[in-house]
Amino acid sequence: MRHFIIAILLLGVVLLAACNLTGGAVNDNDLCYDLEEGLARDNCFAEKLRCSKVASEVIRDSCVVELAKKKIDLEVCNLIVSEKTKGYCQEQLALITNNQEICKDISDQYWKDNCNAQLAMKSNQDVFCSLVSDNPQREDCYQTIAFATNNHLLCEFLTEKDSCLFQIAGKIADVQICDQITVPLNKDACRLKVAKVSNDKEKCKLIKISAVRETCEEYFEEN
Repeated sequence: MRHFIIAILLLGVVLLAACNLTGGAVNDNDLCYDLEEGLARDNCFAEKLRCSKVASEVIRDSCVVELAKKKIDLEVCNLIVSEKTKGYCQEQLALITNNQEICKDISDQYWKDNCNAQLAMKSNQDVFCSLVSDNPQREDCYQTIAFATNNHLLCEFLTEKDSCLFQIAGKIADVQICDQITVPLNKDACRLKVAKVSNDKEKCKLIKISAVRETCEEYFEEN
């Protein structure tokens, strides 16, 4: 009986040691403290989202972003020191919750623009594109939605308006869209494209420039 009790006690010691080695009874945070102070320890705490224990302000701010995303809690973003990183945090929450109202409260202009542009393209809401202050990003926003929805009216907001109209007209085989192209040669090239896509020889008659019209007619004679 005495040997049996001793055996049980020894087994308990062995199991306790094994548990400690595998981390079952060891606090994960203690493992981070075992690391040398600095980047390694900060990254360890950040990976576990123990942001308050991170010494580096930059890493801590990044950690808070991930914590906010996990909790889906906008208020967590207010714990961030850097305004730019806070803006990124708010933008991420706006995308996760599909809430454009959050974009309005972003003070960093880059992330405010990105917030409005990303939400616009995500939901094909072109009205949000108008809130983007950066010209190239605003045009990219309009163009992306124009091509996604085949809305040729959005081409009006683009510097490369004719190119936008040409692509959409060809894609949906709508020759009337070609009429809105400003350059005569491009307009007829658009009509040629639509004639081919729709396999409609009659549309060749709409082409004004004789050389382009002949190209259109030859295409159908050969095919």
